[in-house]
Amino acid sequence: MLLDFNNVKIIVSPQKTTYEYKTRDPKDDRILTSAVDNKVDVLLTEDKDLLEYKNSPINIITPASFASQL
Repeated sequence: MLLDFNNVKIIVSPQKTTYEYKTRDPKDDRILTSAVDNKVDVLLTEDKDLLEYKNSPINIITPASFASQL
């Protein structure tokens, strides 16, 4: 199976120093805030803190889950 990642946004370096979203792990706050600010459709991660975060305005799933939806 080939996956088409042409429409995937990659966030390299967040510009903010304060973060709107507060997760269980403060290091994840910048990732989630940057993803929301950049209007990503889905955040792919294996990070348990992000996966269990309930107040996200974007979909957060594992890469395996994403691939199974294709």
